[in-house]
Amino acid sequence: MEQLRRRTQMQPEPEPLLLPREERHEEPPPARSHQAVAAQLVHVIHGPLSLDVPLASMTVLEASQLLQHTLHLAPGVVALVDGREADPATRLNAGSVLEFVRRAGVKG
Repeated sequence: MEQLRRRTQMQPEPEPLLLPREERHEEPPPARSHQAVAAQLVHVIHGPLSLDVPLASMTVLEASQLLQHTLHLAPGVVALVDGREADPATRLNAGSVLEFVRRAGVKG
């Protein structure tokens, strides 16, 4: 019983103080150059919206999930990659055109 009391009365160990990055000897994260970002751009179109996003090497499914709220994608939207209907597992390449469309006759 005495041991139990001692354990509950023990104070938690203090957390180590965070030092500035210079004192921690950590390297800052590498900056991405404009060329590196431009090398991964995919042109995305949905209705009147059009933008260039660094999505290269992502799947169509990953890209649609990432852009769902930005482009207001409705459920059941069809993805076209370079003008052809794409499977959700299709990988995007730099310079590709990803377009989200609705099938003809579908409201909403």
